[in-house]
Formats: sequence, structure tokens, C-alpha cells
Amino acid sequence: MVGFRCLLLASLCFAIDASAAPSSQPTSQPDAAPTTAPAPIRPDAQRSAPQSAPLGVAAIPQGPETHPAVRLGDPDQILEQLASPDWRVRRRAQEQLVRGGEDAKPFIHELIERAKTDEARKNAEAALAQIADNRLLGPSYITLHVKDAPASQVMAEISRQSFAPLQTIPDNLWKQESFPKLALDVDREPFWKVMPDVCQKLGIDFRPAAGGMRLMHTGGMRTEGVSEVDGAFLVVATGINYTRSKSFARQGEQSRFGMNLTVLPEPKLTVLRGAGTVSVDEAMDDKGNSLVPDKASAAVWGGYGGFGGWNLYVQLRYPKEIGTRLTRFKGSTSFLIQLESERVEIPDLTSLRPTTRLVHNLQATFEQMKKAAAGDVWQLHIRVDRPNFGGPEWQQFMDGAQNRLKVLDLDGNPLTRRGTSTNVNNNTVEMTLEFVQSTAGGRMTGPPSRLVWEVPTKTREITVPITFHDLPLFDDK
Repeated sequence: MVGFRCLLLASLCFAIDASAAPSSQPTSQPDAAPTTAPAPIRPDAQRSAPQSAPLGVAAIPQGPETHPAVRLGDPDQILEQLASPDWRVRRRAQEQLVRGGEDAKPFIHELIERAKTDEARKNAEAALAQIADNRLLGPSYITLHVKDAPASQVMAEISRQSFAPLQTIPDNLWKQESFPKLALDVDREPFWKVMPDVCQKLGIDFRPAAGGMRLMHTGGMRTEGVSEVDGAFLVVATGINYTRSKSFARQGEQSRFGMNLTVLPEPKLTVLRGAGTVSVDEAMDDKGNSLVPDKASAAVWGGYGGFGGWNLYVQLRYPKEIGTRLTRFKGSTSFLIQLESERVEIPDLTSLRPTTRLVHNLQATFEQMKKAAAGDVWQLHIRVDRPNFGGPEWQQFMDGAQNRLKVLDLDGNPLTRRGTSTNVNNNTVEMTLEFVQSTAGGRMTGPPSRLVWEVPTKTREITVPITFHDLPLFDDK
């Protein structure tokens, strides 16, 4: 006899705000690689935003309201707050500067020069350091004041302020579709407090496709649920479920109780991998029952290496007399983020001769790219000599070969990965990666032209707090 109860949480409610528009932009495009030896890619060149100017006068008024570089308050008053004996006043003043983003830097430098106390100067310098850290790992603050603005221009401006391209499928989505005009009035709010509302208004959402995450029309939003924003991450609780089953053959009974989460990083982040589990510190229902499990939850991995979402399952403990609300939940998960990388690029794939490159400290020889005898499959043959199968380099190499190695056509469109096979012979591993030409951005990709592999050289592991309050449980018992 099997009993099953499942409850999907209510629709997402977002606080529609926005944040400061950074003025500096990365300059290199993701696939703009050197044609000779690999060169390091600095953090600000990993995911470049389109080099478009701010929105036109007809759509969005120009001036300080759009880019409030120096309108952060009276300098003397802010310096006084930065030196206040009350730590809460100092923190609020520092946070005000941080939320100004890249455009606040000249103003903060002026504060540092004018500061008369070490305390004010130290806190202003700390704000500068936090802005630099946010540029890599923290929230992108968006500021937009628009009325009847075209979707294409709004998206271009959000892309500029969040330091990342917001690519679409098809490539000409904004020209192909008739989208409603947008009205937004937001000041220095995190990307994930702005973007879900924009997506809902336009009927689009992020989905993994064509070697990355693209905006496209969808039947449902990945951000539907109950959400919390933590820095550069959006954490969405999508549902609570409880299942109970009894086996007549084994005379045993099993149950499963937990919460489904989706964690979305900002487009500017390159997430190499996630922990796959959620550490639960506190979980309490409205009857005072602790729902904290005896051990860490198992995860349903649904992530994408790069800009994408991770689907996590949080195991909870089901008490005898459960309440109707999950009043408090506190936990965390972690992600490994790429800070710097180097690019391995090999041109003229169809006439490839054996070419050796050092990838994750392993000698990899790209031997040939040829078309299979049957079908439209292209096969890339790679040989790796003397790998240490138990070492981290081999794990990183295999992960990169599966998720980060791209074969592009002459126009830079990625071919679709079809499969991978490996053969181990003594101290040599031979790999065959299969690719097929397919539709990308509304058109068929051409034959393979070049190989691009972005190899991480500097990373950082960050912890993402997960906190929810007053989530609905089950109405009936």
C-alpha cells in the first residue's frame, strides 16, 4: 500500500527593485581567443557584456538618474557616518557606497582623499575592496528608469550593468518576436531581484542550450516558487514532498520527506561545480518540531558547468505530528567559481595534424578530427599520456573535456556534443568525442572549424546561505 502526498509551493513573489549601473566593462568576448599559444584570461575578460551604449533618450532618460556615479549623498555627511562611533551607522554608510557599484569608485576615491579620520578612510577603502570583489563574485547592482522601453534595449542595458552577455535563442529573438514595452523603476538592486520580473513580463526564461544558457520562450519559469536572493545567487524553493511506501515481500516500510531547491548564479559567474548537498542547520515547523535530518541530504544534480542552475533535494525529518508551516529553515551549499583561466584553441580542425597542448598539467595530443563513415557525425580523437587517474588533474581534465571543450563552426556557433568514448591502454588514454551539426540560433551550424577550451587557472569556493521563513507544508494529515 502506497501513500503519497505532494505539495508545490506558491508562485514566486519578487520585490521589484534594481541597482547601480557599473560603468566599466570587460572588453573581450568569450570566444575571442588568441590564435597562437594560450594566454591567461583575466577575471574581467571572462564574460564580456555587449559594448552597447546606455539606452537611448527616447526610451530611457539619460543623466544622473540612470548612472548615479556621484549622487550617493553629501560627501561630508557620508564621511561623518563612516567615522561614526555606532557600528550600525558605519555599516549602512559603507553598504550605500558598495551598492553604487563601479560608478561609485570616483566618488569613493574623493571621500578617501577628503577623509580626516583613519576610521572613515578605512571604511571607504573597504567599500572599494567590496566593489572589486562583487565585480567577480558578488551581486551586480542594476539601475533602470524606463517607460515604454523596447525589450532589446532593456536587455542590452541589464547585460551591460551585469557584465555578461544575455544571449538568446534564436539569435534574433528581439527582432523576431513582438514583445511588450517595459516599464521599470529600480535603483541599485541585485540582478536577481530585477531579472525574474523582466522575464515574466516578456514570457521568457533561461534554459541550457547551444553550449551555454540562453534566454528563450518557455512553458514555465525556473524561478517559480518561493525565492530568496543571496549575493549573486537566486535560491528558489520549488516544492515540498512526502512519500511513504510499504513492501509486502520484505515486510518493510520506507518514507521520504524533503524540499526541492533550484539555485541560479548570475550570468557573469562561471560555476565549475557544486557541492551537490545542502547542509541543514535549522528546520522548524509551527508546532516546534525539529525537521533537521540525521545526516546531510543527498542531491539530485541538475547543474550545468557555466551559467546554469543546480537542482538540489534537501532531505528533512518527518515528525509524528507535523505542523502546517515550515517556520524557519537555515542551511547552505557551496560552489567552485572560476576566477581566471587560459584558453586552448586549435584552428583548422578538418585538416588537423597531431597537436599537443598542456591541459591541467596533462599532455593532451589532439590527433585528428574526421567525419564518421555513416551519418553527419564528426569525431575528435584525443590522446592523453601518463594520466594520474586518482589525482585532481585527471578529474578536472575529464570534467573539462565533457563540459567546457567546444567545437565551433566558421561563424563561432558550437556544434552539439553527441557522446564520448574512452579506451585505456597501459599509461595512455584515447578519447573520441563526437559532435553533430545542428540548429543553433535558428540556423544550421556549419562543419567544424576550431576548438576552444577554457581551462581554469584560478578558482575560489564560496558558500551560499539558504534561508526561508514560513513556507507552507501540508493542509491535511
